[in-house]
Amino acid sequence: MKAVAAGALPAERFKFFYKTVEFLPNALAAQIASGVYRVIELSPAWLFGQFGQRSMWQDVRKKLERAEAREIRAKGGTVAPLSPAAAQAPNPKP
Repeated sequence: MKAVAAGALPAERFKFFYKTVEFLPNALAAQIASGVYRVIELSPAWLFGQFGQRSMWQDVRKKLERAEAREIRAKGGTVAPLSPAAAQAPNPKP
């Protein structure tokens, strides 16, 4: 980060994340199993690419909403229509 801040490296080559969460051993696995958290696949190119920086987490939520709807339908359930944002937005590439 210092090299980017000093101008020695171009900022567009990097994506910086902050605000991390740490879990006790096995706590994350337990929360995933209980449904508190969910694992979805995203391609490294999409996640670390330079496009969509401002909408990245919104795009992830849309992808998750679509995946959940597909899973419910696959089990024979019915779902409410997707939110307007999820229905209209392009699907981030997994």
